[in-house]
Amino acid sequence: MGVARKTRSPSLYERYPWSTNTMAAGMNNFLGDGNGYLGNPDLKPEVAHTLSVSGNWHHPEDEQRWGLTVSAHLTRISDYVDAAGAARPASAAAATPRPTTSSCCCAT
Repeated sequence: MGVARKTRSPSLYERYPWSTNTMAAGMNNFLGDGNGYLGNPDLKPEVAHTLSVSGNWHHPEDEQRWGLTVSAHLTRISDYVDAAGAARPASAAAATPRPTTSSCCCAT
């Protein structure tokens, strides 16, 4: 069983505007994505809380005979930052906060 908390602060590109010119695109990554972003200086850091549980079952006398491991996690994220379109050209997007989200996964 595990419990974790993670915080991610918004990047410069999520907080402040930049354009599609070559210098700005190169600062984002090698080629940039060709989009201009408005940014939002009021973004809060994302905070994720995760709970994970794992169970291991195997043959009582010989672990090499058979075994089963099951793991599950639940993550709740508040102040999630994502790019969202706005009422302007389709090639631009604004970083805006999203409501709290949750995810869950199970694996064997």
